[in-house]
Amino acid sequence: MSINLVLLLITAFVVAILLAGLQYFSVKNTKRKKNWVVLLGLRTLTYFAVFLLLINPQFNQKSYTIEKPNLAVVVDNSSSISAFKKTETAEKIFQQIRSNKDLKEKFSLQSFQFDANFKQYDDSLSFRGSQTNLHALFKNLNALYGKENAPAIIISDGNPTYGSDFIFEAKKYKSTIYPIVLGDTTSYQDLQIKRINANKFAFLDNKFPVEVFINYSGEKSVNSNFRIKLGQTTVFQQKLNLGPNKRAEVIQTHLPAKSVGLKTYTAEIETLPNEKNTENNQQPFVIEVVDESTQILLLSAFPHPDVGAIKKSILQNKQRQVDLKTPTDAIDYSNYQLVILYQPGADFKEVYKKIEAFNLPTFTITGPKTDYSFLNKIQDDFQKEISTQTENYLPIYNNSFSSFQFDNIGFDDFPPLSDNFGEVTFKKAHQDLLYQKVNSIETQNAFLSVVEDNNVRRAYLFGENIWQWRAKNFRDNDSFETFDAFTGKLFQFLASNTKRSRLQLAYENFYNSGEPILLQADYFDKNYVFDPRATLQIELKNKNTSQETNVPFILQNKTYLVDLSNLQPGEYNFTVSIKNKPISKKGSFSIVDFDVEKQFFSANTQGFRKIADSLYYPNSVDNLINNLTNNKKYQAVQKEEIKKASLIDWYYLLAIIIACLSAEWFIRKYNGLI
Repeated sequence: MSINLVLLLITAFVVAILLAGLQYFSVKNTKRKKNWVVLLGLRTLTYFAVFLLLINPQFNQKSYTIEKPNLAVVVDNSSSISAFKKTETAEKIFQQIRSNKDLKEKFSLQSFQFDANFKQYDDSLSFRGSQTNLHALFKNLNALYGKENAPAIIISDGNPTYGSDFIFEAKKYKSTIYPIVLGDTTSYQDLQIKRINANKFAFLDNKFPVEVFINYSGEKSVNSNFRIKLGQTTVFQQKLNLGPNKRAEVIQTHLPAKSVGLKTYTAEIETLPNEKNTENNQQPFVIEVVDESTQILLLSAFPHPDVGAIKKSILQNKQRQVDLKTPTDAIDYSNYQLVILYQPGADFKEVYKKIEAFNLPTFTITGPKTDYSFLNKIQDDFQKEISTQTENYLPIYNNSFSSFQFDNIGFDDFPPLSDNFGEVTFKKAHQDLLYQKVNSIETQNAFLSVVEDNNVRRAYLFGENIWQWRAKNFRDNDSFETFDAFTGKLFQFLASNTKRSRLQLAYENFYNSGEPILLQADYFDKNYVFDPRATLQIELKNKNTSQETNVPFILQNKTYLVDLSNLQPGEYNFTVSIKNKPISKKGSFSIVDFDVEKQFFSANTQGFRKIADSLYYPNSVDNLINNLTNNKKYQAVQKEEIKKASLIDWYYLLAIIIACLSAEWFIRKYNGLI
């Protein structure tokens, strides 16, 4: 209590006495004089109590609570427990711990369950979770009890099928972890396909990379064969030699994409003679082969080494064809998806009209022979100062370019390109792949740029002699591959643009059976604003059984969703349509018969030993309970809580005021003073 408050209270008490004294010291009535001390005291208390309410001093109020340590009891609710036939055991152990009187007396029991997600126990266990995310389990435990001395009991087989490595996250947990291990703890010889890395898409007549990770557990050296099949046809095979000194192998290969559509491949390992778990010896994966063939028109009014270099670079990709013509040739522009304009002049006037009529993307290369007076008038993407002086420009790689990914293929060492001197000013939004470097001075001036306008893409390279770049790339790498890959990405970016659709879908081209299958759709009105009023439906057809299914979408958080998790494995074609609207979209996906939760034949005791001092098993649960109840490390804590309380909240003060006034009134009434 501060000195100012003490002085204020003393002053209030003195004033209370003076006010009461003014009322009772100056009385002439003998009856009042007879009781003046009592009346003076009551009135003084009344005044002082009122002053206290007005001053409203604050004081510290202490309270004490006994807080038990938390004990997290977590059970694995994934389908792997069912595969191990341990569902009854898991539930029995879980309920035994939760209902134990000694544990409930010593701890504050907190019950949780987990599979792909971690959540509070909801009074039921299904053991149907499609994934086991141990990393999420320990991340949540750290968030809840990371600063407390809160032991955690984990009832699980310890086999993660989803998420990051759980061991690092578990070791951050401050308190002790007590695993109760479910499943077979015996080690067996086992070959396992751990993971497959493959692109979702591949281009027709190209090869696509596949990377397969194979693990081995066992004490003897073994030999086996690995194969990749498309249907019943083996498209790749390799011998495996694994043992105690070599427990893993990574197989990398490239497979040909020979026909369009979804292709379901199966990676498989020959079973060992005494191998118990054969579920993890094979794993399917799906690739969608798409036809991205592009017909390119290359126009030039005169011969130049650049034209030959560009043509050769285009033809390195089997998906692309190129026709070399002059601007005055008779051309059917409807056959092309991209037009390359080399140093255009006045004779390109009709070409530009056709390009506009067919809404074609273009790649324009300029140089000293470019008619900039014509070019400035025929297009409205940029303007360039007109000059007859020639300048050499070196490229600078822009690592902030974001429209598509491309690598720095050594642009800093490339020779300069030639163009007329003059500043380029873009009139439309653009992105620069390369900047200009002039006389050793780096600038932010456009050298190679792209414009996206009304769903059409156009690129501009301001300089001739690009053939020298391709030659320099070959001299440095003994190959044109990196240069041709760069131009290929540019051509693909320009030619692949499609008009924005009012109905957009988000889905995978394949799913594993048992995992959530959610297809998302977004529908926009004519102003491309999301429309929540539409009624969307998906029509599915199983290609294997011809069975058809119709399912409506539901609106959720400004998007349309449909849950297809109950579909059987197989290949499906689908059409998403909108009621009373002539808008629809088709697609396909595959559901492969692969249950990741069945890929393990024994419990992960090795992983649990890295995060726990002791392991417990179904037959040693009583030992665990005794250890916890007798462990002096876990003790209840008495906590003192100090709160600031205001006197105005003290109702007894109001009672004192009422009591004093009532007593004073009674005495005065009794003595005939009222």
